[in-house]
Amino acid sequence: MKPIFVPHSNYQDFVLNQLQTHFGPGIVIINKDWPLVTILWMTDLSPITTLLYDTYSHRGPKPKDPASVLRCYLIYLMTHPEKGLTQWVKRLLSLNLAG
Repeated sequence: MKPIFVPHSNYQDFVLNQLQTHFGPGIVIINKDWPLVTILWMTDLSPITTLLYDTYSHRGPKPKDPASVLRCYLIYLMTHPEKGLTQWVKRLLSLNLAG
């Protein structure tokens, strides 16, 4: 099945919603996390979905949004630079997010 394009503004709305849900309206982000938050907030990765569209089959299970997967992997790399792709996949599987 082909992925559905998710605009960057939807990602930003999702992040704000999740932060407010989990941390309340008085969100406090520590200084060391600001570069990561800023980079992902400003960087529009949604065109990745369009670029990869032809690589997906018309059949099969509904795929994860490619831009969201890339954002997830970038966050993991920035927060765990000593770990690799295999550890990231194991972490997703342990959280039941990869399936």
